[in-house]
Amino acid sequence: MAGAGSGRIARIAEAAEERTGIAAALRHSVSHTIPGGSRWVYVFGSALAATLLLQTVSGILLGFYYVPSVDHAHTTVAYIQKEVALGWLVRGVHHYGASAVIVILLLHLARTVLWGAYRERREALWLAGITLLVLVMGFGFTGYLLPWDQKAYFGTQVAGGIAASVPFAGTTQMQLLLGGKEVGQATLSRFFALHVFVLPLVTAFVLALHIRFFRRVGAAGAAVEKSERLKRRPYFPAQFTRDVFASILVVAVLVALSAYSPAVLGPKADPGAEFVPRPEWYFLWIFEILKVVPAFWGAVVLPGAIVLGLAMLPWLDRGPDRRFRKRLVPIGAFGLLAAVVVTLTAAGLIADSRDPKIQAQHAEARAYLDEPFEPDEIGRKSGGAIVIGPPPAAFTANCAGCHSATGEGQIGPSLRGISARPSRTVDDIAKLLVSPGAFGLGEGMPSFEKLEEEERRAIAEWVASLPE
Repeated sequence: MAGAGSGRIARIAEAAEERTGIAAALRHSVSHTIPGGSRWVYVFGSALAATLLLQTVSGILLGFYYVPSVDHAHTTVAYIQKEVALGWLVRGVHHYGASAVIVILLLHLARTVLWGAYRERREALWLAGITLLVLVMGFGFTGYLLPWDQKAYFGTQVAGGIAASVPFAGTTQMQLLLGGKEVGQATLSRFFALHVFVLPLVTAFVLALHIRFFRRVGAAGAAVEKSERLKRRPYFPAQFTRDVFASILVVAVLVALSAYSPAVLGPKADPGAEFVPRPEWYFLWIFEILKVVPAFWGAVVLPGAIVLGLAMLPWLDRGPDRRFRKRLVPIGAFGLLAAVVVTLTAAGLIADSRDPKIQAQHAEARAYLDEPFEPDEIGRKSGGAIVIGPPPAAFTANCAGCHSATGEGQIGPSLRGISARPSRTVDDIAKLLVSPGAFGLGEGMPSFEKLEEEERRAIAEWVASLPE
């Protein structure tokens, strides 16, 4: 019997492979060789792909709750962080994962430059990698606004000012970026669409091209005079094991960071408040430059020149020898650029740590994260959007049979916007639960006088918060 069962499974597996070719594709994906054999410095590409996949999964999970509107964005992020089971972990992994993607990509870039792995017919592979760098920074920029807290709002205002600094087309460019002259609903909608739809699609396409180009030209191997002299060794199992270990390590570090230091969410954006805008660490070096250079030159021209210079590197460094001592000029230039960026970033972090206003903002954000979740943060002016804050348990147990969890009617009438009607204060709604007929709205509605006063009050406050 056991032999018959295993034979049946083998036939099913063979039939599935004939129709899908998945097993052959997996074997092909690990069948390439590496000149000179496996090394730990080769793990960054696989670790980057794993982290991008983790960002995709965590982003989808966040999307189950997030609402991209100025009324609900901050509240839904707070709800994820404070109320959803393991929501703090999902948001923390996504938050720290954004930094991890940038760090790993920069390490991968540095390794490629040091090894001269953009040579030997690898120009297309290199250009796809530079495009990925720009896209990843775009993810960081567009995702910055989505929590709609103070830091996000005022930081995006600065970005709008930078866009406006472009000569001739500055005002038009700013309005295209922000959807108007100020940061508002149009800005949030555009950034959300870019972050969730446009950038993922473009990134998936470019990443697929990058992998395709890599499989076509093969691994560059060690930095030697002539790589064809190196003995080629199989990718599997030595390098595959190292890649898997590195990917698991990245995930473990992100989980540990999320648990040890949860992703911070500050108070909801208040355009009238005083706030010192500061970017995420990967844009901090640009802010330091802006202290001495006009916005257009420091935030547009200089970064653009750096990206263009990196893109042109395969044509600027065309010698046949990839050994380090034969490539001191490109390695030295890249090292100098890295040193300047790291130094400016460190200077910005140190300056922030000594600024009492910025430290007070950090403290306020951390304190807000420790406050209990308040469902009524959603407000009433929601344009008919569904309320995200969950109803109290007393409503679910006693009222949900006739009224849905969004206040819409099922058997009974809709409760949404009831507080906007005459004489429908929180106290009136609480009294209605005891004497339905007293207000002319309780025909067929039972009395809930047996409920505790605290429970009736909780129901009344939640119903009063429902939008029209």
